[in-house]
Amino acid sequence: MPGTKFAYSNGGYLVLYLLIEDVTGEPFARYMQHAVLDPMGMKDSTFEAPLPERWARRAATSYADGTTGTAPGKFVEPNLAAGGLWTTATDLAKFLTEVQREYEGTSHTVLNRQTLRTMLMADEGRAQARLWGLGVEIGGSPADPYIRHEGSAYFQDDMVAYLHGSGIVVMTSGGGGGTLAEEILRSAASVYGFPDFRPQERTAVGLAAATLPKYVGTYGYVKIALGQGFLTAEIPAGAAPARLYAESPTQFFVLDGPQELSFHMDGQGQITGVDFITPMGRHPLQRSSEK
Repeated sequence: MPGTKFAYSNGGYLVLYLLIEDVTGEPFARYMQHAVLDPMGMKDSTFEAPLPERWARRAATSYADGTTGTAPGKFVEPNLAAGGLWTTATDLAKFLTEVQREYEGTSHTVLNRQTLRTMLMADEGRAQARLWGLGVEIGGSPADPYIRHEGSAYFQDDMVAYLHGSGIVVMTSGGGGGTLAEEILRSAASVYGFPDFRPQERTAVGLAAATLPKYVGTYGYVKIALGQGFLTAEIPAGAAPARLYAESPTQFFVLDGPQELSFHMDGQGQITGVDFITPMGRHPLQRSSEK
């Protein structure tokens, strides 16, 4: 039943994409252009796919691993509603500014105030590390709420806007750009006085080198290995390893992202599994029999 359960679902936006085409009788990209993008002044944005030459010659090349580029005209997201927007940081800032205006009731360019505010009501009853409205994350305090959404394919991006104030848009063209975007967001939070997103200080503790091998292994899509006197994690397995820092014998974190690992330890001190913790939630992973 609608409203009784939450799941982050790109597939749900595929349904909306098809629904818009069925109701309007127009291709999704054309409808979005005249109903949303043009009214907001987003003149450098399109949902057209594949990207026509007039757009492709202006668009950025994406890099999955930092070296292998994919030309704009060859990069296609079939689910246009979930990841098919080609845009710029300036146009995304226009979008965020329009959301702020419609939230305050000073503009009705695309949606009225009641509809926009309904979209931005988070379901606080859900057991989620991050709260979501209809399409965007909702965070901050009741007095100073923000909306946020990240995007990742070969491109990795982030945007945040306080509904009563400032915001930031970060766009990168590489598969590792999410780390850079996080660092820029933390820096902006410090420089411009955002109430949230400032660097978090944590205290690492030392673990005896002899105890480290017991953590080594594969846990679902996370692989733990032994470095030179410390542990590393491939998140997911096959990715570049990141050094793990211990806060306790069971709690670990990385420096370059919000990921945490909480190991399950039995009465004999053996590791049986791990909780992989991200802002999206807590995911229990069983340990594989093979190291």
